[in-house]
Amino acid sequence: MNPISLSLEPIISKCFNKYTGVHFGANLLIVFTLSQFFDNWTSAIVTFLIAVLWEVYEWFTEGFKPYGSIKNWQLDTSMDLLVSVLCIGFVLL
Repeated sequence: MNPISLSLEPIISKCFNKYTGVHFGANLLIVFTLSQFFDNWTSAIVTFLIAVLWEVYEWFTEGFKPYGSIKNWQLDTSMDLLVSVLCIGFVLL
């Protein structure tokens, strides 16, 4: 493993899991598709609203138990929403 991967491994393994990658792909697809039909602000707002609604859905269906603690759930949720904002930026900027 190269030195960059070794130094980033604790951060990436703690903050980003495999489902964060799924969120990334889904957000990219949603914002890209919406931006083809609507203006950029509408696409950005709708994509972020979908991400927030998905996190609310996850809370009501799973709660925090799969994450072990509320702190871990908060970290995962914030990373998923950060990924949503990054995808919006990648596509629209």
